[in-house]
Amino acid sequence: MTQLAEDFQKGRPYCAAGFVGNRFYLALRPAERFLKFQATSGTMDHIDEQIRTALRQALIPRRIIDRLVDGAKDGSSNTHSD
Repeated sequence: MTQLAEDFQKGRPYCAAGFVGNRFYLALRPAERFLKFQATSGTMDHIDEQIRTALRQALIPRRIIDRLVDGAKDGSSNTHSD
């Protein structure tokens, strides 16, 4: 879990996680403002980068699920692959 936290929080090795019944919750604090961008001002390169950042952030839940599931499949307790 701490590896997931470091990867998605730009080096912060902590997070909050827990189960409520059969549901799993994970709280991360993104290093950048989540899904925040201004597409009405700035250069096209700047707007393009903001949109790409927002899309990367939108995929964070799917990437976390994939890493947790892949780690469970191979029996590994460390879901980070180098």
